[in-house]
Formats: sequence, C-alpha cells, structure tokens
Amino acid sequence: MIPNPEWPGPPDPNAMMPNPGFVPLGDENGAGFGWEDMMIFKVGAEYRKIENWELRVGFSYGKQPIQESEVMFNIIAPAVNESHVSIGFTRMLGDKALNFAITHALENSVKGPNPFDENQQIELSMNQWEFEIGFNF
Repeated sequence: MIPNPEWPGPPDPNAMMPNPGFVPLGDENGAGFGWEDMMIFKVGAEYRKIENWELRVGFSYGKQPIQESEVMFNIIAPAVNESHVSIGFTRMLGDKALNFAITHALENSVKGPNPFDENQQIELSMNQWEFEIGFNF
C-alpha cells in the first residue's frame, strides 16, 4: 500500500464520539436527538346531528424539530413531519361504540451535512399513515 501524502490520516476518534461516557440515550446527561421544543397548533371539529353517529375532522401543525446539524443522528428517529390531517367517526351501537380514525402525516423533509464528510448532504423524508379502530363495550 502506497501512503497518500495529501491524506491527513484518520480523525481523532474521541472528537467524533457523541457520548464518551456511554450514558444511555434519554438519560439526563445522555446524548439526545437535538430536537428543539415545538409549539403545536391544532384545530378540530365534531358533528353530532346524525342519529347514532359522531363525525370528526382535525388538522395540526408544528414547526420542524430537527435542526440541519442533527440530521445524521436522527436517521434512527426521522420525525420530520410538520402537518397532520385526520378524519374519524364513532357509531353508537346501543350502549357500545365503534370508533374509526385515519391520520395522515403529510410528507416533509429536512436536509443537512454529514458530520463525517462535509461534502455529503443527508436528507430525511417522511410520509406516514395511521389507521385506528376501536370498540367500546
């Protein structure tokens, strides 16, 4: 193997270690995902004018919690959605109830630099559906 005189060598391994004390994620002194606090705005409506039916619709918005500088670490938890739309209903069956809801987290993405290679960009994108069904008895 011929050495490359332009390559400075491997980086200091301690400089890249985000958790040198091996403190568990989520612990008070552990590494986190770098998420910023969010203020979430929600609006919803329910309609009950049809006998034995309750119809619901909702929308929520919260600004992106992941900073561009934290994209690489958030590959394991890419919660990049900002807007959610949902619809649902309840059908009363005597003293019991059938509940159904669909929520769609609208597609969103965030892009940031790879801390191990400044020439590379990482993009996280997410589009999610949730279906819920329940029965009260």
